[in-house]
Amino acid sequence: MTIKGRNPKLPSTSLPSLRELAALNAAQIGGALRDLHSLFFPLPTLLDFQTGNRGNSTATDSGYASEADADEEDEFEFEPLRCDDFERNFAVRWLTGFIGRAYELSVDESVSERFVDEACSILAYLNRKEKEEEPVEDEDFGMTRDFSFSFRDDQSVKINVELYDTPMQTGDDHTDVGLQTWGASIALSEKISRAPEGFRLTTERLSSSSRIIELGAGTGLVSLFLSRLMPHITKARPTLIATDYHPSVLSNLEANIISHMAKTPEAAPIKTCHLDWSAPSREAPLDLPADMLIAADVTYAPEHAAWLRDCAGSLLADDGVFWLMVSVRPNGKFAGISDTVETVFQDKEKCRRKDGKVLSILSVQRIEKKGAVGRADEVGYKLFEIGWS
Repeated sequence: MTIKGRNPKLPSTSLPSLRELAALNAAQIGGALRDLHSLFFPLPTLLDFQTGNRGNSTATDSGYASEADADEEDEFEFEPLRCDDFERNFAVRWLTGFIGRAYELSVDESVSERFVDEACSILAYLNRKEKEEEPVEDEDFGMTRDFSFSFRDDQSVKINVELYDTPMQTGDDHTDVGLQTWGASIALSEKISRAPEGFRLTTERLSSSSRIIELGAGTGLVSLFLSRLMPHITKARPTLIATDYHPSVLSNLEANIISHMAKTPEAAPIKTCHLDWSAPSREAPLDLPADMLIAADVTYAPEHAAWLRDCAGSLLADDGVFWLMVSVRPNGKFAGISDTVETVFQDKEKCRRKDGKVLSILSVQRIEKKGAVGRADEVGYKLFEIGWS
């Protein structure tokens, strides 16, 4: 069993592009992870003990004997790379991106899970080592992203949004996808910008008492966009409430909002709060009915659609509207999830309030994916208009 290669490799030049993740085979992915593992901590990797094809096994190799003969020479050769901040940071960013896009892998789910476990192990080690060393103030491995939307297709009138994406965490909970900005929120913001009246965003409908709540806000792109859109539509300043479930996501969301409001104080105000769809709170700032609920790419499991339906039933005003954008993924672990929205709304009894009003899908639009925006497994989006009838 080979624990590490003899030629140290630069992560910045040897790691495969994440954009081509779906085209990589198991050997290529496993090799990249082993290279990182052997570079940063020369101990056996999880993959070394789980790889099915070990070649000729007649001669027993503990995995350590051959290391003992040359470890001093190899350690001397590897040490400069381990101490190179650029290469380490590049490895951290690659691992973070790999974990977030592992659903794109064209391998069995069990193999994909092993790769994710190995990537998380390496990333956790690098983060731990970083904390043990002299800290660099305000350093992390996220990125600032800039988005620009043309108002009513007028190229001279731009609605610009700047936000921060941070690396996903590597603890037991790998569902904090809200730390990344996904394609559906970009597509939804673009569609609203082109024709806000189609989303009931007009001077006649909006007032300073209007309340718009984003469910699963993530990095906050949709809420930040709506905040800067409002001055183009009305003099009123409706209240926007950006909600999410995960503490790490909320922390990043709040930071994005603080930065946003400091740069554009004339924009509509945004509040943040925790919201569990399966048990929605009605405490402030969610104590008043929402004139609009909005969500983009928030369904990743069959139960999510049911939770969203029940959450909307609790929060949405009688004359309000719920805009739900879901990503259509025909293959992989999220295949068919977009169809669960229609399914849960077919159960009219669960959509019915005590006063007889029924929460229903009023319309469905199909929206095409544009270029490379969005995940590789997305082929487009469904936009649901949901309201009381």
